[in-house]
Order: sequence, then structure tokens, then C-alpha cells
Amino acid sequence: MYTGQSETAAPHPYRWLLHCFTISYFTMSFLVRFTWPPLISAAAPELGISMAAAGAYMSAFFMGYVITQIPGGLLGDRFGARTVIAAALVLEGMGSLGVSLAEEYATGFFCRFFSGLGGGMVFASCVRYTARIFPKRELGPAFGLMMAAPSGVGVIVPNLLIPWLASHWGWRGAFAIVSGIAFCMGLVAFSLVRDAPERHARGRSFQQLGAVLRERNLMFLGLAGFWLIWTTVCFITWGNAHIENLGFDRFDASRVMLSFGLGGLIGSPLGGCIASRTPSLKWGLAAMFLMIPPCLWLFGEARTLAALAATAAAAGIAVGLANPFTPLLTSLYADKNSLATAGGVTGCLYQLGAVIGPWLLGVSIDFSGGYSLAWAILAVAPFMGILCLLPLQEARRRQEDERL
Repeated sequence: MYTGQSETAAPHPYRWLLHCFTISYFTMSFLVRFTWPPLISAAAPELGISMAAAGAYMSAFFMGYVITQIPGGLLGDRFGARTVIAAALVLEGMGSLGVSLAEEYATGFFCRFFSGLGGGMVFASCVRYTARIFPKRELGPAFGLMMAAPSGVGVIVPNLLIPWLASHWGWRGAFAIVSGIAFCMGLVAFSLVRDAPERHARGRSFQQLGAVLRERNLMFLGLAGFWLIWTTVCFITWGNAHIENLGFDRFDASRVMLSFGLGGLIGSPLGGCIASRTPSLKWGLAAMFLMIPPCLWLFGEARTLAALAATAAAAGIAVGLANPFTPLLTSLYADKNSLATAGGVTGCLYQLGAVIGPWLLGVSIDFSGGYSLAWAILAVAPFMGILCLLPLQEARRRQEDERL
């Protein structure tokens, strides 16, 4: 198995097979976090909570997720991806099991937060592992496949699996089964991932963190990603409830949200290929951001299942196209010995959008009594992301791969 490449080593011959497992670990973290949205209409009345409180359940996950982004990156560079990914998936499973047993709002909120603590450690180690097993010329497509999780597979699987599980075992049973899957994936990660820690990493964690924080390109990239994640997570959190509010049932809503996931599944790999060929990653990402607002506005105005599905698919494609640019730019701006740390820092900035967004849109829904204001707020976010991209310098593209 892979044990980490030297700077002169050839690309790992089984890198695409290993990457399939990396994608599965990252996707598992999205199955855990997005278990809640399809269950809001069933769970919220039983728990006696408002729509703002239901949105805060998503925010709770991302509060924990943000807290462990940077520590997870530091641990990934120090101990390697194997230990961090396996431990993270087990923590996510424990939190999901706790939600299935919760009898009151506060308990469920804490368990969602606990799941987030585990989920926050996955992204940085996946970025590190991917950047170490692939040469630079293949990083765009590799990250394109990996980033199909946020708006693609990670949306499709919950919207297919969770309503079916809930129809047989209730919303609590759905959470319990997801926890078991997370435990199993943690064992798989511990068995299969091989990633050597960085040499001399002990005692250098805070120097690496300081170097990452001083890299202005990574900071502005993180702020741009904040608005991209804001858009993605808010859409996924409130899309189902919006569709049900229009008079459709839970299964219709899940089918529409599947269209968003299918769009992301198409857009993310395509975006990875575009990113590997575009002469300017900065302006390429800005162009992808511009495609998102019209899709969100049209979705908010749609009133038939066909129109909802079509606009959701378009939004999924637009978000998916943008997704691979962010980890690719992170891997190019970061020092080769601080890949996980850089992924953790930028990931922390990204996920602040996931903490604030679902709650804020829930407040707007309670305030306005509908979803029109929420979709208007959401459509502004990509323009804010473009403003954050403007100070970025162009990432250097060298023919030789200095990392492998």
C-alpha cells in the first residue's frame, strides 16, 4: 500500500483506485451532515422546534466542523491521513447515534455538534492525500471527482437513502443506520489508507500554521470559499422544506433535490477538467461563480416539479463546476509540507458560511413567512465570493512536479 512518495518518486500506479476510497471517506462525511434536511418535516414537529431551530441543527454540525478544521489539518501533517480520517468517521458515527436517541432539542443539537467535530477533520487529510498521490497535471480531474461529494454524491445518496430508511424505521432509525455505516467506513479507512507523516513535523506544527496564515492568497481563497459553501449548504438545507411548502410531499422534494445532486455529479468532474486546462484559475473560478445566481433565482420562482427539477439541476452543475477550483488552488498555493494544514485553514474559512447560512435563512423564513427572501439572500452570495477572488495572485503552474 501507499506509504508516501518522495519528491523524486514516480506517480503511484494505483492512485486512481486509492482515490476511489478517498472519495468514499469524503462522501461519508456528507451523508452524515445531510441526513438532517430530508428529515426536518418529520423530526421538527416531534421535537417541537421552529424552522430557525431546525436550521440551527445544520449550523450545529458546522460549528463542530469549523472547530476541528485547523487542528485536523495539523494532525494530518503530523500523523498522516490514516489515523485522522479513521478517527473522524468514528466520531461522526457516534454523534449520529446520539441524535437517534435524543428526546429534546438540546441533546440533538449537542450530538450534531459532536458529529461536526469528526467531520471537520476529513477534508484537510483528503486534500493532503490526494495532492501526494497525484502529479500536478492530474490534480484538476482528481479534485473534480473528490469534490463531487459536496454538491453531487453527498446530496444524491442522502435524498435516495434517508427517505427510504425513514419510511421503514422512522427518522430516528435513519440516523442510527447512518451511524453504523460511518463506523464501518472508519474501519475501512484505518485498514486501507497508508500515508506517512511529514518528516520533522513534530514541533513544527505552529510554524507551519503561521506560514499558512501569512499566505494572503490562501486567506482570500478561504473567504471566497466561504460564500460558495454558504450557497451550497443553504440550498441543500432548505431546498426540501421549500418544495414541501409549495404543496409537494417529502418524496417529491427528495426527487427534486436529487436533480441538484445529479447536476453536481456532472459539474464537479467537468469543473476539474476545465481547471486543469484553463489559463487562469482565478478568473475561471470567478466565471463559475457568475453562473450560480440566475439558477438560484429561477429555482425560487419555480412552481412545478419539472421547473424545480430543471433549475435545481442547473444550480447543481453551476456549484459543481466551481468546487474543484478551491482545493486545487489550495494545493498550488500551499507549501508541500503543509498541505493538510493549508486545507484545514481554508476549510475553516469555508465552513463558517455553513455555520451562519442555514440559521440566517431559517430566521428569514420565520420573519417573512415564506422562502422568497431566503432565495434572494442566497443569490447575492456568489457575487460576494467574486469580490474575495479579486486580490488573488495567479497560481504558479510548473511543468515539472516538485512534489512527487
